[in-house]
Amino acid sequence: MYSECYHEKLERAKRAIKKYGLLEPFEVEKISNGYKLISHPLRFYAAKQLNYKAVPCLIRKPEYEIILYKTLKKLNMG
Repeated sequence: MYSECYHEKLERAKRAIKKYGLLEPFEVEKISNGYKLISHPLRFYAAKQLNYKAVPCLIRKPEYEIILYKTLKKLNMG
């Protein structure tokens, strides 16, 4: 049952990518030996199956996000 559901979602993602392209970048985090995917793994796998050689990515920096969060909290904005 799980694999059927997953396969169906994967096919839907592939159809959407074929029709609309990759509308938003994937989010990744730099690790010691490359990058770690932190968003949309199903869309990423669908793009891989569609033979995408490169995809748009947003490189997240958690240490900066923590600083921003703390600053906004101090200013009562978070």
